[in-house]
Amino acid sequence: VLDVPESHLCCGSAGVYNILQPELAGQLRARKAANIESTKPDLIAAGKVAGRRVFIRADLNVPQDDAGHITEDTRIRASIPAIQMALDAGAAVMVTSHLGRPTEGEFKPEDSLAPVAARMGQLMNRNIRVVADWVDGDFSVAPGEVVMLENCRLNVGEKKNKPELAAKLGKL
Repeated sequence: VLDVPESHLCCGSAGVYNILQPELAGQLRARKAANIESTKPDLIAAGKVAGRRVFIRADLNVPQDDAGHITEDTRIRASIPAIQMALDAGAAVMVTSHLGRPTEGEFKPEDSLAPVAARMGQLMNRNIRVVADWVDGDFSVAPGEVVMLENCRLNVGEKKNKPELAAKLGKL
C-alpha cells in the first residue's frame, strides 16, 4: 500500500488512483507495477471517499461536428462507471478532461466541455454543471454531486506537467 496522505489521492479516468505530488512518483510507479487497480475498491470499502472531493481526470476528448454537437460518445460512456462508483461511495465528484487542442490560458467557446457535461448528464440522468476558473478550488461541490471542471488544457502548465499546477490540483 502506498504511504500517501489522503489529501493527495485522486481518481483517474479508468478508476485508478493517482498521486499529484512529484516526490511520490516513485511510489506510484512501484504500485502500478503491483496492479494499482486493487487500490480502488480498498479506498471505497474503507470509506475514505465518503464526504470528500474526488478529482477524476478523464479522457472525454470526443469528436464534434462543426456546430459543436457530439458525434460519438464512447469515451463519455466509458467514464461513467468510475464516476458512478465515486458517487455511490458518497463522494463529491469533480471531472475534467481536455477537449481539442486549445491554447493554454485562452478560452474559446469551442474549447468548452459544456456539450460533454450535457451529454454525460443525459446518460446519468442528472444535471452536471460546468465550473470555469476552477484551479484554485473556489467552487462548491456537494457529496453526491458531479461537476465538470472546464477544459483542463486551458490551465497554464497542464501540457508540460508544471509542479505549480500539480500542487494546486492536489489541493482540490
